[in-house]
Amino acid sequence: MAFSQTHAQPSIPQEIIDLIIDELANQKPALETRTALRACSLVSKSFTYRARRQLWCNIVFYVDGTLAKRINKFVRMLKRMNDKTLISEVHSFKLVFEDPGTRQKNPDIPGQMAVLRSILRFFERQYDIFDVFSMLKNPNLRHLSVASRGGIPFYWGQGAISIQPPLLQILSSSNLKSFALCNISAVSKMIVAAAFFSKTIQELTLRNTFLGHRDETPLTNEVYGVLADLRRLEMTGVSLSSVFSLILGILPNSTIRQPLFPHLQTLVISVPWNTDHTSVLWKYVLGSASTLKTLEMEFHYRHHYYVSLRHFKFRTASPDSIAWIEDCQRALLDIFAIRDFSNKLESIELQFLLSAMWDHINGATLERYKQTQYWDVIDLLFISEGFTNLELLKISIEVRHYPNPRDTTHCIPTEELYDFANTMLRRVTEAPQIQLTLDGRLVFCNNPGLYGNPDCQASKSFAKHITASDAGL
Repeated sequence: MAFSQTHAQPSIPQEIIDLIIDELANQKPALETRTALRACSLVSKSFTYRARRQLWCNIVFYVDGTLAKRINKFVRMLKRMNDKTLISEVHSFKLVFEDPGTRQKNPDIPGQMAVLRSILRFFERQYDIFDVFSMLKNPNLRHLSVASRGGIPFYWGQGAISIQPPLLQILSSSNLKSFALCNISAVSKMIVAAAFFSKTIQELTLRNTFLGHRDETPLTNEVYGVLADLRRLEMTGVSLSSVFSLILGILPNSTIRQPLFPHLQTLVISVPWNTDHTSVLWKYVLGSASTLKTLEMEFHYRHHYYVSLRHFKFRTASPDSIAWIEDCQRALLDIFAIRDFSNKLESIELQFLLSAMWDHINGATLERYKQTQYWDVIDLLFISEGFTNLELLKISIEVRHYPNPRDTTHCIPTEELYDFANTMLRRVTEAPQIQLTLDGRLVFCNNPGLYGNPDCQASKSFAKHITASDAGL
């Protein structure tokens, strides 16, 4: 005898449907709204497991004056329903705080009070969405992000209206894999420390985020334990010295390892602002990053960074082919395209190390070098108004040929350097305020790996320095 058993499909409460439709009704464009509403109508009678996962896997909450009431209603309803299966499908949660319409810090201002009341309604214990997550014994939340629109300073609040306790609770979750703070002003050091010392977080993003100056609870290793085993770290628009000072201040000296994140595979950072930041970054992250696969660096222009910039050195190593050398020239021009980068420069040193792909011919060492198309652009650039303080331009060219049974180094003939200066940099050589120095070496070596070895003979300089006065220019 065959038996057939039917299971009643779990139906979605009408209140949830109303909230979904209410949310989608305000979305644009209209075509996408209609499509989404059709999808809702398909699941309104039977909220299947697959539909539940699709609709609730990723949630973005925008917190502002218009949505706070709806959010409170949503949270209260979930608490009343105690629908853990619904919340358990949330794998990614992003909290976005909108511009409150005022940048005043005085909490007595009506606009600020309105925002605080919205936050209060959202984060009170009985209405807190994070509190719902904490009710779950095995939450499935994997990704958490907190952001502020447009970099507007966000008031974190204190006591009952503080966002810090629920965030710390989630950061201690055993399943959280990634955490992001974006455009947050005066973020609590406790939150940043909890992220860096999480037992499970593998991806951490700090973007345009600044650490606060005070924290009530001392930050100690007894509280935070072992540093997170990060695979991806992004710190853009962040004070590197502040972040590393926080980390090193918690770690006991005996447990500080180099690098701090031995399994890091991706690093995204802003170009360090000064040598101190560069040293810290190199010592604790880049210096021995044997697992690093991707390094991304972002440059954010700030005028006051360059008021003291006087000397610039550009070094490149490439095959001695026209295409490769032109790539190096374009990279150099891109750097000088940065606004006000060159205004204060007094000296520029350009070092080109070229690996020859052809047999050496006397008198033709620089032929391919001269055939590249951007020398005229560079020549015009260095005598332009953007380089009014330029006094010294030094160009070093080293061409390496291998294999050769004996490592030898020779000067590039003086006449070749004269010809290069007169042909490729004619305007610079004629500029009375600029001293042009050329340094040329021709290296024959048996092992191309000798490049970069300070003990090898090829690194010794036998070159003649040619200045404008020496050349009679």
